[in-house]
Amino acid sequence: MYRLLLLILLLGCLISVQAQNLTGKWVGYFTTNTGLSYPYEINLQDDGNSNLAATTFTKFSGTSSAMALAKGIFSKQTKLASVIETKFDQVRLAPNTQACLMSNYLTYSNIKGKEILQGTYLSNSLSGSNDCGSGTVNLTKEISFSIAKKTNKVINNVLKKKDTAQIASAKILLKKDTVKLITPTPAPLNIVAVSAMNTASSPLIDTLKSTTPIANKSNATKAINKNNFTMIPWVLISRDNKLIKTINTNNPKISIDLYDNGSFESDSISVYDNNVLIFDRIKLSYREFHFELPFTENITKHELVLVAHITATNTRNSSILMYKDNKTKEEFIINTNNKSNAKIIIKYDPVVKSSE
Repeated sequence: MYRLLLLILLLGCLISVQAQNLTGKWVGYFTTNTGLSYPYEINLQDDGNSNLAATTFTKFSGTSSAMALAKGIFSKQTKLASVIETKFDQVRLAPNTQACLMSNYLTYSNIKGKEILQGTYLSNSLSGSNDCGSGTVNLTKEISFSIAKKTNKVINNVLKKKDTAQIASAKILLKKDTVKLITPTPAPLNIVAVSAMNTASSPLIDTLKSTTPIANKSNATKAINKNNFTMIPWVLISRDNKLIKTINTNNPKISIDLYDNGSFESDSISVYDNNVLIFDRIKLSYREFHFELPFTENITKHELVLVAHITATNTRNSSILMYKDNKTKEEFIINTNNKSNAKIIIKYDPVVKSSE
């Protein structure tokens, strides 16, 4: 009797292990290490021999989205699955932004019939050279229902009578109201809002029109025109943005000089102003990289973020930022890496005293 019971238990466990198959649509979200969440879907094909093939879909704000092809491995014994995005199939992004490929490391569980994949992810740019941050993934397998072919004739007859009555009442209403045409208001889209770093929500980013920073003519890199978009660049979401200082000024125009901090690495930096890329991968040296930022009635704050592009030989980027206005001159040492950006906020108020 004991042997028979043990055999039944072992057989049950074997059937349970064999029954685990990840084929299907998994829906949920991923959350960045800064606390922002985005809708995320994985359509999995499990061949039963530990090999996975998949397509993934990510929904950002507005019409921005990305679809990628992926492959992976699933171990039924350990219940561990890896889903690695290999290339993009479709990408629709706002200007001056980039999509990043995700490597998902997930654990399978079945809680009262509800199948769940949970774990963490790492992400890199398409070239694989830039770290786009990490976070967590939560997915649930969608349940597919089969539609019964046989239907109850009595219920069908009742439905037909209701439909006939509704059509008759609709004809009466059309006769009464032949002039009025009502255009239904479309229902609002259910979209996860993309907010600024470390904030729960953020207004849409204002476009800087006719206020593009003026770069020094001696600089080979030209300023990038600021285009309309409603999505914060991924590199500002996935990394920490460490605030160096908040500066108050009454000068309607300020200037910035950037230098390499003595080591002259081969690394480069990008500069964002109010979440918009203005200089991309500039190389710093002992000569200043100079640009100016004006204020307008609509733009009373410049939030500058310096982003490092790290090479394999260096783990950080060190530079010097020189700030100037009509009364103030300040120098800051900026240290950035592939996990942390540097941020300086300059606020304009014509009646306030400039920061000393």
